[in-house]
Amino acid sequence: EGHVEDWVALTQNTLGSLISKPRMLPDRLKKPPFRFLFDIIVEVARQTGFGLQEVFGGELGEKPQMPNSREEKVEFLDRWIQASAVAMGEYGPWMAHVSAQNIVCGIAP
Repeated sequence: EGHVEDWVALTQNTLGSLISKPRMLPDRLKKPPFRFLFDIIVEVARQTGFGLQEVFGGELGEKPQMPNSREEKVEFLDRWIQASAVAMGEYGPWMAHVSAQNIVCGIAP
């Protein structure tokens, strides 16, 4: 098995200890499909309540509806990025470099 980058191992050890699904596989973490990100955000909200209000409007049904169109996906990720930036406090401005558009288009992880 090859070398796992430090950030991948850190994500597996931190986020992976918080949620069991989806699994934090290196390939998925390096170039995450939207479904993978959606499932992570749903499980984090389910386990911790983080983003429940900001991303899901306060309600997380049994099986949340995944956004379908590119625009809906970008809007969904923008809400999550904004919630994350607020939660990060003084490190929040770093999130301004994260582009939901680039993530949805597969340009950036």
